[in-house]
Amino acid sequence: MLRWLWRRRSRLGQFAATLAVSVGLLWLTLYTVDFGQIGDTFRRANPIYLLPIAATFAVQYWLIAVRWQQLVLHLRPVSVRAALPRVLIASSARAVAPFLLDQLLMVQISARAFGIGRAELSGAEFISRLMEGFVYALFLLTTILVLPVGPAFIGLAAFMLFGTITGFALIFWLTRPRAAAPALPGATGRWINESIWEPVLQGLHSIRNVRQARNIFLLSVAIAFTESVFYGLVGLALGIRTNPVTYLFLESAGNIGAAIPFTQGGTGSLFLIQRAFDAAGEGVSVATAYALALQALISLPLVLLGPLAAYAMRLTPGELFALRIHIDREEEKPQS
Repeated sequence: MLRWLWRRRSRLGQFAATLAVSVGLLWLTLYTVDFGQIGDTFRRANPIYLLPIAATFAVQYWLIAVRWQQLVLHLRPVSVRAALPRVLIASSARAVAPFLLDQLLMVQISARAFGIGRAELSGAEFISRLMEGFVYALFLLTTILVLPVGPAFIGLAAFMLFGTITGFALIFWLTRPRAAAPALPGATGRWINESIWEPVLQGLHSIRNVRQARNIFLLSVAIAFTESVFYGLVGLALGIRTNPVTYLFLESAGNIGAAIPFTQGGTGSLFLIQRAFDAAGEGVSVATAYALALQALISLPLVLLGPLAAYAMRLTPGELFALRIHIDREEEKPQS
């Protein structure tokens, strides 16, 4: 019982701390904002850009579906048409699920939908995240040579490049031919090797196929570039004429995610956008209007298409929330 009470207090404390940091950062980013100027920016918006924005959104998610097809190609052939609903659901889950629960949920859903083992899928998804981090670090390093955004982002880009390159080297070494599984004792050790270790390595094996690894890298570059075009079109729709490199910086730094890991509700994105627009000579109010429009245009298609994607994959509400329900039940169970 004491352990259960301690968990409850710990969760409440973490929530209060996160909320306090988010509110504090939100105040710092909004206290100098001219809300009248924000309204003027929205009134000047040109709706003609909505069509190319929608087209860019569609191309980006099609590219993500093609990349996911390539990620699991060595495990099981999956059509792009079948992968697309899964991509939409994954993006929706990433927007609402805390921490890494979206990854666990999508592994669970994808394993059932495509008949691939969860451990294998976990390995394949790890390659995807590692490749994304590498590409975004390259993009970020390119932009900070042009925009005076401060030394913190130079360190972030260098850290991400070192970390992702080290990760690839480690995976390449672990998946080498005749690599021995860890010598774990007893029946439990054999089960871990056969049910977890070896399947995860199988999922990671795309890194050893030159053609597959090349395709994943090129698709990751295309996805990142398409997303930066999306960011730029939103700026043009609002009448913002700024350095195009600003949008590449926003997209790469924002997707790395480690820049501001403790915020909720888009407050970290707002701070980052203000920083980038200030470096490009734009005002705080314009940056805030852009951030609000960007969040709306990213979220709205997912809200509309997410339920259709779940229907296409024949997912029930129980399957969508099974992971969270399971975790909540485990945490709520009193410990004597």
